[in-house]
Amino acid sequence: MKTKQITAAALLAAAMAAQAAPSVGTDATQSTETSDSSTLVREKKMSIDKSNSKSKTISRSKEHARERSQEQSASKRKSKEARASKSFSKDVNINGMVLAEFVRHYEQQIPSAGQPEVVRYFATCKPLTAAQRDYPTLNAQTPPVSVGDLFRDNAVTGRGSALPMTVSAMRSVGSAFFQGTAENYPADPHIPTISRYAQCRMTASSWIAAAAEKVSAAPVHDVSEIARNIATAFSAMDADPQLFISLRQQARSDWTHAQCTPWLKWQGDYRGPEIDCGVFEFKGDKFYVNRRETLSESAIAGASYKIAISSDQSTSSSTELASSTTNRVSDSDRNGLTVDASTEDRQSSSLGKTKSSTSGDNSTYRDGSTNSINATPVQQ
Repeated sequence: MKTKQITAAALLAAAMAAQAAPSVGTDATQSTETSDSSTLVREKKMSIDKSNSKSKTISRSKEHARERSQEQSASKRKSKEARASKSFSKDVNINGMVLAEFVRHYEQQIPSAGQPEVVRYFATCKPLTAAQRDYPTLNAQTPPVSVGDLFRDNAVTGRGSALPMTVSAMRSVGSAFFQGTAENYPADPHIPTISRYAQCRMTASSWIAAAAEKVSAAPVHDVSEIARNIATAFSAMDADPQLFISLRQQARSDWTHAQCTPWLKWQGDYRGPEIDCGVFEFKGDKFYVNRRETLSESAIAGASYKIAISSDQSTSSSTELASSTTNRVSDSDRNGLTVDASTEDRQSSSLGKTKSSTSGDNSTYRDGSTNSINATPVQQ
């Protein structure tokens, strides 16, 4: 619905204008319009699609091959070989080599303050080269009155510095001090000359055995290499002061169990070493520490250290002549046929249906009026 109205506002404007103009005209119009509209639409649609497909493929392949191969080979070989070999092995007793290096490395040195303690010790007591020179001997021109006299300074000393007994003293073998035979006098392990002499050689036995253990464990190819290893072993041990201290203390501890038989002699009665103190012995030309022979080529601390050296030499020559001939013939024939067939059937149908209806109502009402006024003033 729609409504329109026009007012008479223009009448006022016209009246105001009439006062200034000689003639005045006024029109007024009023209009009313009413409209109603209504529409209804109905629609119905239906669609159906249908499709069928069918496919078929046929493939066939046929192949024919023929191959022929022929090979002929001939080989000829001639060889000549000559071999020669030489091998040998030997066991080297290194005890003597170790003792000789010990003398060179230690006993031939002059003790000095800058040397390692072990070098100064063995350079002073010289367990091998001073074995006869420092052998404990009675140092008096007359027999001692009592056993206590043996503990006086220089009452017992090495053979190299001992005083010879006088002829009159030798005749007095029936003195009260005499025990056992005329050749032997009591030996106490606490006498400094005896204890120092024994402990020096007991320590040397352990020290040399430790070096031999190191050397015998290393593989070598010749004797000169063994000599180098021995020198290297002693040098390495010199740099380990704790090792020397432990072996030195072990010798002191063992010597506390020493019990000596009478074997002391006068310098003039010496006929050969006869030291027998249990833990240390020196008889003839052999040393024994804890009843095991030591400090000799035959044994060091009861062991004979040996190193096996072996050498192999071989010469081989070979001559070989070879020739080979190969003939090969190959023939190949191949035929092939391939057939592919394919068929496809496809059906498709579509159905659509649409239904539509429209209904409506429309009405319009109009109403209008017009007024007109025209005034002309009169002039006098």
